[in-house]
Amino acid sequence: MNRAQSETVGFVLVFALIVASTGIVYVAGFSTLDDARAAEDLNNMERAFDVLADNVDDVSTGDAPSRATELRLGGGDLVLGETVNVTVRTNVTATPIPIHTRPIVYRLDGTEIVYTSGATFRTDRGETVMLSEPDLVVSDRQVILPVTDVDAGSGNTAMGGDSTVLVRTRRKSPPTTRSFATNDSGVAVNVTVESPRAEAWQRLFQSRGFDTCHEHSATNVSCTVETDELHVSWTTTSAEFRR
Repeated sequence: MNRAQSETVGFVLVFALIVASTGIVYVAGFSTLDDARAAEDLNNMERAFDVLADNVDDVSTGDAPSRATELRLGGGDLVLGETVNVTVRTNVTATPIPIHTRPIVYRLDGTEIVYTSGATFRTDRGETVMLSEPDLVVSDRQVILPVTDVDAGSGNTAMGGDSTVLVRTRRKSPPTTRSFATNDSGVAVNVTVESPRAEAWQRLFQSRGFDTCHEHSATNVSCTVETDELHVSWTTTSAEFRR
């Protein structure tokens, strides 16, 4: 009798151990698979945003009137973000050049992939890196600042889920360029960027040869440089999302 009870208790204990182990493996395994899938989705989105940046550049430079870029959301959200302000000032004129653009932002599991003004960014845990840089030229002879002014089109500006979305960009105005030069002491250029990714912009400007940068806040940075000629070019482009 005691032997039968011992066998029963042993069976119950072994069975409970198997069930518990299976549950732990099941939960941990699915969590790992979810993490791996999210990481792969973000890596794929980085590559897709490279294509998006090239397409927006084609539109903004006048090579194409419109472009459509296919993005698979993979459970994330795609939105037109809050306005980024770029202001260019010089000693040649008292009138600044203000440019306002809305970034295209993909969000998944606390990570953002962003396109704005010819650059792509990735933000993880509050740290932002610039994945690709705009065609910025900085030298003693000339500074060329290309900026893409993106605003909302007539369609959706926010989508989410696991579907495939077309990001359609259209040129709303021809490219505009303003040039400045002086025969005296040169052109003093000041560029101020108001953006959640201001620190990444500061690193770019400093790496390209801007003399000084001042971080006024976490979202506001100003950088200066002197040159012989300044050329600022921008194009107004609309963006909308379609399934």
